[in-house]
Amino acid sequence: GFPPVPPNFETVEEISANKPSTQVLYIESNQALFGGVGYDPARTDFRLEDSLILAGRVKKGMAPFPYWKRGLDSYLQILGLVDQQIGRVMEALSPELRSNTVVVFVSDHGDYCGSHGMLQGKEGNVYEKTLRVPLVVRDFTGRYAADAEIMRNQLSSSIDLMPFLVTLGNGGSSSWIQGDLATLYGSRHDLLNIVRDRNAVGCEYAVYITDEYVNPLLNFNGAPTHILALMQANTKLGLYGHWVNHTVQLSPLGRELEFYDHSTPSGKLELDNEPGDPRVPPSLN
Repeated sequence: GFPPVPPNFETVEEISANKPSTQVLYIESNQALFGGVGYDPARTDFRLEDSLILAGRVKKGMAPFPYWKRGLDSYLQILGLVDQQIGRVMEALSPELRSNTVVVFVSDHGDYCGSHGMLQGKEGNVYEKTLRVPLVVRDFTGRYAADAEIMRNQLSSSIDLMPFLVTLGNGGSSSWIQGDLATLYGSRHDLLNIVRDRNAVGCEYAVYITDEYVNPLLNFNGAPTHILALMQANTKLGLYGHWVNHTVQLSPLGRELEFYDHSTPSGKLELDNEPGDPRVPPSLN
């Protein structure tokens, strides 16, 4: 039932023209490590091609174009297998245990599944496909989750998960947040309040930061690998930069930006990168 490619599919040429160079680096790196799929729908054969790494001395195995769709089929099959095992655990809960149990499903990252022309992976950019993860709360106790059929869309962050889980284990009370624990967790957003009330206020913003190490010999285009993102209700700003050697200062040289307006169709798909948008602080350009 999947289309040949996702609606936000992009070729490596399109990525090169409109997105930070870091993305091309990771596309090439992943293809060299794991293999890739060709971008030409007319391609029907498997090939061994030169990569851009080390001037082509590193090769990459490339599958024909229909394997974009086969990748989605495979991913769906794997999810189905995982769901079956989760179902076994859920069914094994005795009625007595179930009545005092809250089950929380969450993931550490998403997967591209062909979006933006990336077959697999989770690093090297700030796309929604890998940053936005599910958080599903199944409250068998009936004490915490109200309006369970209403999906919550408030902004939150993985750093809020720890106090959320501990508060659940503390009978729904945050009384444990005292002393040093208050220093660590007192300013975290209250996810349990969102579970209880579909109209509860979410975070004003969320921040994502990652350093992706690439051997300098393999960084063929000198792409920046320190990546930051600021996510708000309808916008996302990504900054790709270099560290100043032997410091924790971000260099003003070689910065590359991404900006998406999620209130527009192409912005929501994160196809139109608009680093010149007036909402981007001029000091970053």
